[in-house]
Amino acid sequence: MKNKFRYKVGIEATLSDYVVKCYNKRSQLMSKIQLPKELLRYEVHFNVMRKVNECGIYCLADLLNHNHVYRLSKLVLSTLEDLVHFEPKLLNQRLTTPDKRLVNQWKNPKEIATLMKDNSQRFRRQRRRFKELSFEVEMSTLTEVKKAIHAKEKRLLQLDYTTIKQIDFFLSNYQK
Repeated sequence: MKNKFRYKVGIEATLSDYVVKCYNKRSQLMSKIQLPKELLRYEVHFNVMRKVNECGIYCLADLLNHNHVYRLSKLVLSTLEDLVHFEPKLLNQRLTTPDKRLVNQWKNPKEIATLMKDNSQRFRRQRRRFKELSFEVEMSTLTEVKKAIHAKEKRLLQLDYTTIKQIDFFLSNYQK
């Protein structure tokens, strides 16, 4: 992903049911707003609403149901499991020689793409091990993203019916 100045700001991955975008919002808004620090933005755009509907959500008012919000949060968290992310803190860990080789290989997206094309079984095996290594890192980026998603879930659970109706009214007028 690039901003209007053609600077790289993030990544975008298209899967069968959804598109995932992960980027630094500060880089995207370089000239408009001065943010004090980096701001990771993680977006999931569903191509087919079937997945969201399976959570029981068909309109904004459905977000008043705590069970629906919880299921939606679980759905968003499950999209993180499909991603392979490189954890920079891995470079500072004490690793075995094979794990060091694996980390060095997996920090290069081109090598990963080649491996996926050439040997899918080896790719899956290495991906599983790489994810294990990433999760072993204390306070990894992924852990922080999961905490932020849980915090967003809690804020959604605090919304009341009036607020949802005001948002719904605004969106329906905006579409006209």
